[in-house]
Amino acid sequence: KIYEEYEKERQKIISTQIETIKKMEIPILQLDSNTILVPLIGFIDSQKALNLMRKVLEKIRRDKTLNVIVDIEGIPVIDTEVAHQFVRLYRGVKAIGAKLVMSGITPAVAETMVHLEIDLPIPTRATLELAIKAFRDEEI
Repeated sequence: KIYEEYEKERQKIISTQIETIKKMEIPILQLDSNTILVPLIGFIDSQKALNLMRKVLEKIRRDKTLNVIVDIEGIPVIDTEVAHQFVRLYRGVKAIGAKLVMSGITPAVAETMVHLEIDLPIPTRATLELAIKAFRDEEI
C-alpha cells in the first residue's frame, strides 16, 4: 500500500513537470498592447506546431491581440509538414481578425524551402526588428 501511494504521488509529480515543460517550450511574449512575439528555438515537429497554433489562437482571443510575430531564427530545419502547420497557423490567425508575420528565416531554412518547393503565403521579414517595424509602420 505504501508503494502504491508513493507511485501515485510520483506520477502526479511527473505529470505536473510535463505540463510545465510544455508551457515553457512555446513562449509567447507581449511586445506591446497589440503585438505578441513567439520566438521558436530548436526542432519543431507537427505536434509542437499544433500546440503553437492552439496557444497563439487562445492568446489572441483572450487578450484581443492584433499582431503576431513568429520568429523562427532558432529553428535549424523545416520540413513540409511543419511548413504546412505554419500556413495553418497563418490562416487561423487571419480568420479571427489578427495579422501574422514570420521573421528570422535563415539561409539554410530558405534553401530547404526552395528545394522542397514550399511556398509560404505568409508575410515574412528578414529580422525580428524588421517585423516589428512592419507592424508599427502598418505595412502588414
